[in-house]
Amino acid sequence: MPHRLAAGATPLATKSGVRFTLFHETRGPQVFEVDAQVLRTRFGAPDDRVDHLLTAYLAGQAEIHDVATTVAAGRQGPVTRLGPEDFVCRGKS
Repeated sequence: MPHRLAAGATPLATKSGVRFTLFHETRGPQVFEVDAQVLRTRFGAPDDRVDHLLTAYLAGQAEIHDVATTVAAGRQGPVTRLGPEDFVCRGKS
């Protein structure tokens, strides 16, 4: 299946969000960063402390990876940022 992505190494949390890598079958690795605002408002991180952001990322990892999969083909670059606009049509806000 040419559009499948698989999770990469351990995610890296910073005050701006959590960076993670997904490996695409045909394009290779793609780095994503889910914004700290998304992790606070959608996934329950109480603040920008890296441990809280990482915990929120892990709690919402399946949905975050699903969103990353949908935007992966449309955006290319060193890091693909996932912001609030990428989660708008996914139910919760």
